[in-house]
Amino acid sequence: MIGVILALIFLRHCAGQTITVQPMSINTTINSTVNFTCEGVGTEITFRLQFYGENETRGATDEVAINRGFSFETSNDNDARTAQLQGTAYEFNNNTSIRCRVDTNNASLSSDVAILMIQGLLDSVVDLDYTFINGSNLMD
Repeated sequence: MIGVILALIFLRHCAGQTITVQPMSINTTINSTVNFTCEGVGTEITFRLQFYGENETRGATDEVAINRGFSFETSNDNDARTAQLQGTAYEFNNNTSIRCRVDTNNASLSSDVAILMIQGLLDSVVDLDYTFINGSNLMD
């Protein structure tokens, strides 16, 4: 097993790109500002977002991502790159999957998935119907 792990690390490094800091999942309150960070070595670093319930992944500079309150910045020191993804924890951004991607001229490497989770969201209670032992009902 260790041999397989070492082989994967070797292949990632030989391909010319590595991810040195993975984005971490965030559990936050609604409407707060969140920041995801990723660091890697390559020619380009980006973020990919997949919004809950959608099959499509989008770049951080995609119009839909921007309209959902996300912004993206990068910095670099030679081939060492840092990416910052900032977003607002709106209700519709709950359970958004976020990956960092480091590219070189001939290959790309994706990070582990980080999830934006928002606390305190309630499911709809429209169909709530509960009768107590004494026969009273919540809707009476």
